[in-house]
Amino acid sequence: MKRWKLMDKFLYVNLGLLVLFAWFDSQNLVAIKQIDELWQNCALWSIFANTISPAAFTMWVGVLIAIGIIYYQVTKDKSEAVALVVSPVILIWFGVQDLIYYFFSPDTLAGTIGCWADVMTPVKIVSDFLGETCPTSTSFILTALIGIYISYKVYKYLREKY
Repeated sequence: MKRWKLMDKFLYVNLGLLVLFAWFDSQNLVAIKQIDELWQNCALWSIFANTISPAAFTMWVGVLIAIGIIYYQVTKDKSEAVALVVSPVILIWFGVQDLIYYFFSPDTLAGTIGCWADVMTPVKIVSDFLGETCPTSTSFILTALIGIYISYKVYKYLREKY
């Protein structure tokens, strides 16, 4: 039981990092929008989508893997270490980090989120199921809630596996 408290602390660190990365993303996109406005639509969004965004995602997953490795070195429990990596990745994949982004961003969640969110398979599936051409705030929030539920179940299952 004592180790689970340690694991939960690691999870809180991961969730705090999720919020930190969402804040970073909001600040990054504000800057990119300003640059795009100054340079009058210079294809900055395609540069962002093809380089910055994948690099940020890779960095974030790398941080989570490092935390999982550190946890494993301390506890020698593989399933718990995997849970600390997989649960936050599920949150990211289901758009929870992007949802948190809207708390920090001058952008609003109202109306259509935009077709950019279709790159997240769960968002696209829910949006298509609801008959939307592009994800709306409804499909985006619903997908995030589903992701939170799945992430919690995976975390709980792997934590209690051994």
